[in-house]
Amino acid sequence: WERMDVDMDALPLTCWFCAGDGCFFALDYYSTAVYRFCPAVGGWEHIATTAPIDRWDHSCAYDRGHLYGTFGDRVQSVNLSTGQWEELPRLSKYRSDATLCVVDGRLFIIGGGTASVEEYVALEQRWASIPELPIGVTGAAAVAL
Repeated sequence: WERMDVDMDALPLTCWFCAGDGCFFALDYYSTAVYRFCPAVGGWEHIATTAPIDRWDHSCAYDRGHLYGTFGDRVQSVNLSTGQWEELPRLSKYRSDATLCVVDGRLFIIGGGTASVEEYVALEQRWASIPELPIGVTGAAAVAL
């Protein structure tokens, strides 16, 4: 381990974080601005702004050039190459502090005050329920290795 000098003052205090392609991403909870920090380059950069929904709720995930964020029963993504936002179909239920995770290219949303788990079926542009967790979770974390 070694200490990295990272200018966290460049970010708002209300961000959710995820990682992908060797970089960290931060989504500002209130403004929906997106920031990126790549250790190889150093320094935070503002890369996208003004999402279709006006705030995020707890979770973000990265997959193949897209960043996903959630609020309630809504999930949206931003293409980091173009800055283009897209709102995905609504989830089956409202969630609070849910967890987004991409596993082998598949996007899942887990918990959020519930035991339910849904997978996004991209080819059909819909969410599919999969077996529930043994108990409901709120504010959990997930990572795929």
